[in-house]
Amino acid sequence: MKPSTFLANQVIDAFSRSGKPGAGDRAEELLAMLDNLYTMYKDDEMKPNAQSYTITMNAWAKSRSFGKAKKAEKILLKMEEAYKTGNRDAKPNVFAYTAVVSF
Repeated sequence: MKPSTFLANQVIDAFSRSGKPGAGDRAEELLAMLDNLYTMYKDDEMKPNAQSYTITMNAWAKSRSFGKAKKAEKILLKMEEAYKTGNRDAKPNVFAYTAVVSF
């Protein structure tokens, strides 16, 4: 099965909802993998979108990990940078900012 943004978002969301230790880390790793695949292949089906970033921030918000607010903020900054450098699908929205301030 070919990786896609849709599939990655589903798995990231499952991590977010799991409540398991390490879910934030795993969600962030998957987001990074998706971003790397898009950078490598320039395939729009693998391009992280606003939902990809937001559900990763939500995974951190639901985490019990120390430093989770900083990690979510780092994801938001990556999202803003992705948008500024041409990924129009990564435009930060109210859901993204709410995910970061929900700590």
